[in-house]
Amino acid sequence: RFPDEFVRHKALDAVGDLYLAGGPFLGRYVGNQAGHKLNNMLVRAVMADASAYEWTATVGPALQATRVAAQ
Repeated sequence: RFPDEFVRHKALDAVGDLYLAGGPFLGRYVGNQAGHKLNNMLVRAVMADASAYEWTATVGPALQATRVAAQ
């Protein structure tokens, strides 16, 4: 057990919830009293607007991104 175990658990939950969108997120996430329900609402709202995201493929250590398609 760790003194900050609650925080670690919340961070891991957020990573898992956001990954359910179909791939890793490259961006900033700030959650205030966030939980599974709020994270799910976020993913659904982002995915509902194709102009709010894009699928990219990363290449090499410099993580150069090329646009694949916004679905």
